[in-house]
Amino acid sequence: MSIPKRTLSVLAGLFIFAMTLILFTASQPKKAHAQEIELTVAVLSGTIKYHKQIAEQFMKDNPNIQIKFNAQFGEYDELVQQTIRDSLINAQPDVGFYGLFTIPTLIDRKLAQPLDPFISNEKNWSEMGYNASMLSIGHFGKSQYGIPFSVSLPVVFYNPKLVAAAGGDPDNFPKSWDDVISLGVKINALGKDTSGLFIRMDDLWIFQALVFEQGGSMMNNDESQVAFDDDGTGQRAIDILYAAGKKAGMPAMTYNQARQQFSAGKLGILVASSAIAEGLMRNIASGSFEARAAHFPDLKANSKLPGGGNAAVMLSTDPKKQNAAWKYIKYATGPIGQNTMVRSTGYMASNSIAVNTFELLGEFYKQKPIHLIAIDQIDTTTKWYAFPGKNAIEIDNVATQMLLDVIYGRLAPDKALSKIVTEIEKRL
Repeated sequence: MSIPKRTLSVLAGLFIFAMTLILFTASQPKKAHAQEIELTVAVLSGTIKYHKQIAEQFMKDNPNIQIKFNAQFGEYDELVQQTIRDSLINAQPDVGFYGLFTIPTLIDRKLAQPLDPFISNEKNWSEMGYNASMLSIGHFGKSQYGIPFSVSLPVVFYNPKLVAAAGGDPDNFPKSWDDVISLGVKINALGKDTSGLFIRMDDLWIFQALVFEQGGSMMNNDESQVAFDDDGTGQRAIDILYAAGKKAGMPAMTYNQARQQFSAGKLGILVASSAIAEGLMRNIASGSFEARAAHFPDLKANSKLPGGGNAAVMLSTDPKKQNAAWKYIKYATGPIGQNTMVRSTGYMASNSIAVNTFELLGEFYKQKPIHLIAIDQIDTTTKWYAFPGKNAIEIDNVATQMLLDVIYGRLAPDKALSKIVTEIEKRL
């Protein structure tokens, strides 16, 4: 069967049109697509859930930047040691969320990159919600090395039912260490597997708080010798810890175990990080009791407390990755990232826009006043001190163990101070 000439003519025209369109399209300059950048971000294993939420939000807004997490370790000292090992083969992460006391170790190793050039390029930096006092805890020497991400301060959590049962007033919690310890003694005497007082002592953080609130320092200005041994602040801190063990019967358990005991209604007073507030409330059986919080005891007008938690640190030296890393750091420490972090943890927000925006954290804090104790103490915030040199983590561990020996009666409090100072100074 023959095809009509008209049909052939139409088909030929369509063919010529299609070829012309293909040739025209091929001749046009292709649109440049943004090059995809992958950032490796190091975080603690216990924080990966909300870090992933923040990263997912970020990648939606920045599709050319992909976030890959390294979350192998559960402790800050393990994380920083792994980073040092990775750096030997040039495999360190691009960004890391490191414990504030471990950042000087990264600086000494020339791994942490100063953020001042990036900050100076932000035309509206002063309007981005970064409080100067909060930023100071990520400032070392003459440079800003960390932007605070999740920050905590030491506070006192207490069980109002046990306080009342021991003759205390839950609405007027003691404000001095002597009175807190006395109350712990009375709660401890209630029996029935009830403990009166537990002070978090898995590092030197609380010891520093006890020294700083008295106006003391860990070392002198040029960091040539220990400073808390000759002004009375170190001995007073040791005496408080000894009384917590000897008088109030501080139980020999881990920090995690103490948190579980508190949530179970078997621990009356828990001196710990404000960051655990959300977890404590979540784990308390519904209707059993409502946890409350009080300020760190013996605070004065000029008292300081070490900020705990972590800060975002840039480690990449590649300019393209650095720009992407800075975008991610700003996002995680900005209003959106902070809103996600606080609702998942209990840490203080480090960004004032997140705190003051009702739709973000303003409503949250109004509904959960237990979180406001740390916010009330925010003006006391100072650096979590890290001893100079490469033995900083070892010093922290050795001194912490000796303080635990004081609490549990293995080291006399009148001999502890000189021994602790000796062990620190021979490792500096």
